[in-house]
Parts: sequence; C-alpha cells; structure tokens
Amino acid sequence: MMKRKILNICQRLLLIFIIYVLNSCGVSKINKISAPSLQVFIDLVQVVEDKIKVTITLNNLTPKTNTFYIPEIVPGTYSDKDYGQYIQDFKAFGQDGNLLTIERKDNNSWYIPNMDKLRKITYWVNDSFDREKEKKPLDGMLATVGTNFEKGDNFYLNMHSIVGYIYGYTNTPYNLEILYPNNLFATTSMKEVKTIEQNNTKISYYSANRYFSIIDNPILIQKDTSLHFQVDDMDIELALFSKSKNINPVKLKSVLQETMKAQKQYLGNLKTTDSYTILLFGLPSSIFSGFGALEHHSSTIGVFNDDFNQEVIEESARDVISHEFFHIVTPLQLHSEYIHDFEYNSPKKMSKHLWLYEGLTEYFANIFLVNQKLITEKEFYARIMSKINQSKAYSDTISFTKMSEHILTDSYKDQYMNVYKKGTLIALALDIQLRELSNGKQGVLDLVKNLSKKYNPNHPFEDDTFIEEITKLTNPSIGFFFKNHVQGNTPISYEAILKKVGIAIEKKEVNTSYFIHTNKEQSIYFDYGPNKGFFFGGDLPLNSWLVEMGVQKGDIIVSVNGKTFGSNIKQIIEDSFSWKMETKVTITIKRDGKEIQLKGNASSPKVIESVLVTDPNASKKNKLIRDSWLFN
Repeated sequence: MMKRKILNICQRLLLIFIIYVLNSCGVSKINKISAPSLQVFIDLVQVVEDKIKVTITLNNLTPKTNTFYIPEIVPGTYSDKDYGQYIQDFKAFGQDGNLLTIERKDNNSWYIPNMDKLRKITYWVNDSFDREKEKKPLDGMLATVGTNFEKGDNFYLNMHSIVGYIYGYTNTPYNLEILYPNNLFATTSMKEVKTIEQNNTKISYYSANRYFSIIDNPILIQKDTSLHFQVDDMDIELALFSKSKNINPVKLKSVLQETMKAQKQYLGNLKTTDSYTILLFGLPSSIFSGFGALEHHSSTIGVFNDDFNQEVIEESARDVISHEFFHIVTPLQLHSEYIHDFEYNSPKKMSKHLWLYEGLTEYFANIFLVNQKLITEKEFYARIMSKINQSKAYSDTISFTKMSEHILTDSYKDQYMNVYKKGTLIALALDIQLRELSNGKQGVLDLVKNLSKKYNPNHPFEDDTFIEEITKLTNPSIGFFFKNHVQGNTPISYEAILKKVGIAIEKKEVNTSYFIHTNKEQSIYFDYGPNKGFFFGGDLPLNSWLVEMGVQKGDIIVSVNGKTFGSNIKQIIEDSFSWKMETKVTITIKRDGKEIQLKGNASSPKVIESVLVTDPNASKKNKLIRDSWLFN
C-alpha cells in the first residue's frame, strides 16, 4: 500500500514536471494557435502614382492548390470586368523570405508552383478611375465597381479590385488592416474590430469569415465624417464624397430617410437588416454622366455626376438607392445556388432568374412610391409606360430565363439592360395576376414573404425548379404564364394585363422639348454607348423637330451649334430652352462613319406619346383589384 502511494506521488510529481517543462518550451500554447486565415494589409499612406500596395500573409495555412485569383466577375454584376487588369508587380515569398516563381496566366490569375511554401504575397493596385486621364467616359457599371486612390484625400474601395483569394480557399477567414492618414474617416458596413491612431496615421482592423464578406463590404475613406439616421429599428449611415460641394449631405439624408422609411413600411414584417450603409462618390462629368450603384447585403456603393445640382441628385438617389435597398430581398435574401456559391472566375453557369433579382427589385422600387403616396397614380403610370417603351429597344421574342442563364455570352449580353425594363413588367404582370386570383388579397410581395419562410441568405433555392415551386405555391395559371412568357418566347400582352386593373393604353400628341421629353420621367432622345459615345436612341420616337432636322435613330451626336456634345450636354440643353422659332440650329452628326451637318430652325417640337389611363367603365372587380394592387 505504501509503495503504491509513493508511486502515485512520484507519478504526480513527474506529471507536474512535464507540464512545467512544456510550459517553459511554449508547447502549452498549442491550443492557442490561431485557425488558418489570410492577413491583408492595405497601405493608403505610401500611395505612388495613384497605386496602393497590398500585402497578404498566410497564417497557419498551407494551400494544396496553386492559383491566386482576383475576380473576373462579382455578384450583382452580369458582365466580365477583369478586375485583375489593375494588378501590377505581383510577388510571392516563401517562409524564409525568398522569392517564389510565379506565372501570370491571364488578367486575373497567378500560378505559383510552390504554393505549399508560400508565406506572403505582395502587389500594387492601380486606380481604375485613371481613365479620366484618357478622357474616356466611364460606363455606369465600370464606374460603380471601380476604385479611386487620391493620396491624402479620398479612397473609393471596391474590395474585389483590391483583395484576391487562393483557389479552393474562399471560405478561409480574412483579417484586414488598412493604414490611412489620421485626418480621414473610413465608412463601411464591414465588422470593425478596432481603430488605432499612431503618429499621423490610423490603422483600422476588420474581420471577415470568408472571402465573400470582404468583397461584400466596400469602403469609402475621405475627409468628411458620415451621417447617421434611424429608420424604425434600422441604423443607416451615409457617407458622401463630393469635390464640387454641390450637394448638401444633410438635405440628401432627409430625402433618403423619408424614402427608406416608406420602403420599410411597404415591406411590412419581412425581415431585412439591422443596419445599412450608403456610400456615394461624385465623379466629374468629363468621365461619368449619370447615377449608378451596386448592391451588397447591408450596404450599397454608388457614383454620380458631381456636376449635378441638389434637386437632380435627390431625385436620382431616391430611385437608385431605393432599388439597391430592395436588393436586401432579392437576391440577398432570396437566391439560387448559383448566387450563393458564386464563381468569381470563369463561371460555367449563371442563374436563370434575373427577372427576380433585377426585374422584381426594380418593380418594388417603383410601386412602393405610389403605395406609400410619394408619387401620384398618374406618375406611377408614366413610369410603367416608360418601361414598356424602353423594352421595345430589346428583343421581345427570346426566353428571359435562357437570356439570364447565358447573359455573359455574346449572343445575349446586349439584352442585359432589358432586365430593368421587361423584367419590371414581368413582375408587374405576375403581381396583377396574383391579385386577380386572390380577389385582391395577395400579390407578388406576399409570394416573396411566403418563399422567404423557406429560403434565406444561407439557404438558397434550386435554380432549375424554382418556377415549379412558385406554381405549387400559387396557381397552375401562374405556371402557364411563366412557361409561355418567361421561360418561353411569347411576348406579354401588357394591354390584356392592365385591363385586369381597369387601365388602358392611349396615344396622344404632346408638346415636348428639343432633347428631353419633359414629362415626369424626363426621357431623353439620345443615349450613350461606351464604344461610340452619345447617339440619338432614347426610349421615345424622335420628336417632330428632330425629324424635320433630318436626324435618324442611331446617328452619333458630334456637336450642336459648334459645341461638342459630350462635354457640353448640360449647357446645350439649357441653351435649347431659350431658343425661339427663328433660332438657327446646326447639329453635326456622324452616320455610317461620315460627319454630316444638319441645319434648320428651332420650332415647336411634338411627340406621339403612349399613356396609361384609367377606364371609367371598368368593372367593380377591376377597380377592387386596382386599389389592392396599388395601395394594399
């Protein structure tokens, strides 16, 4: 017995000694070793020729693959942008600090044969807005998804252009550190761990559970602080960069607060998000004309023409930001596996349901305005008629789901903008038919709410069977509608759909302006194409004055009365408001590669306009469905 006690005491002493030795050697820290992650450091202080340096360090990660990627395409966009084209001086380092062999395979990928020895990657990122120096206007999407690095002043950071991923490791956690001057302020929806000030700089730390969480949270860094406001239980943050200072951010905040409050009321009990961040960046008219934005789960980032006045920005922001905010429903809440497990490089297949992601979103962004009495019924009808007119510029006899699935191909990519036109009208037709079937009690928003009980951001639906599921939840006639008009190539009769709610389409001649149709929608008679500039190709038929001048659809606009159209649009349009009947006008256009001068006098331009009107002889049922469609 005594021997056993002595033995137990010796064993305990030996165990204590072993623990002591292990602690002394640091082995007890094994349990404290961090999980595999990628450490990203972005230096916004040492900016060289509008380029920033990025360092990515591998922490306890030994990749079994050999390729590092910058995305070719990102969620919310439906075209290849090759974001890796802005990456320069890419280097890979081993554990001992030696350079590893690399091979750049294309714009967006780097092959590292000895990836198992990789410790660190460094590269420089060029500012995509440098195209300003080339005096080439940016198209809306390229501006929205771009980057701007102006040393000591502002940084517009779309992270998909800045941070990449190792193939097969997109679910690896990321830790992000950003160094920037301490007189600047960073705004983002990304989870901030802390910000430390040291010397004349700040360093902000963020954490992300996977690669998607990095690129889903853009960042705007600038000298002005952001504004906060509350919408019910949701905290909204607005950051606005405007070099011209034409925009009063406090007034814009009030407009957005009113708009988003109305959106929340329209959505009712549909779960959205607890906070939302709006990042807006002004660009000079020499490189961008318009207003565009890109959605994210709890934020949106957008660009606008910094020469616009307060009224134009407020109206544009209301329409664009409301569209982006509704994306928290589709596709951020409700989406297929092709959105959930997005392929950033060379995707083999896109989702078939752009009618849902963009069409329904744009529909919500219009109907909530009349539902919440922010616009009149007449103004809403004008918006719908505009969508009908705009959709005529695209093919009406192709399968919408097939177009969506193959949107990246040459055969269908030119049809993309129709998702905001016909896509909206598909949602309208679905809404009205659901109202008719339920005697006005349920519409497309109720359908979305029912679908959201089963699907959520972490549980996608099956792309190929989604329409079948909608049919089971609704009515066989809805399946028939999808089969013929969304999956099939039969055009929708908007007259027949609108008749169900007692609305008819009529044509009438109305007075207009020379270059802008001055209804509430402000439709224009010209359009813009990145490859050829401004051309006559707006949504409406050309007005009578343009026809008299000899203008044809497709004519590229060179100048008006000697003023170059691209850089003087605003001035030319303002001048035209003061033209008198005898004012002589010369329009220089390019047609079939040749410049032609068209000369004439100003007149009283008119246009034949299709309008939606309520039918005074509509049945009680039609009126009931119309009221429930617009106001329930």
